Amino acid sequence: NYHRKTTELEEQLKDAQNIKERCDENRHHIDRQASFYREENENTLRDLNLTRV
Repeated sequence: NYHRKTTELEEQLKDAQNIKERCDENRHHIDRQASFYREENENTLRDLNLTRV
């Protein structure tokens, strides 16, 4: 019984670690996308300001 409970807890821990890893990967992807779009927006604004001069 003790061994089975330990195995169940180890599986739960492994599942939680996998979920955290996937969430971290998603967050990094979103951060990269946000940085890309922020840079694109800054470039567009700069180009727009240059055309107004």
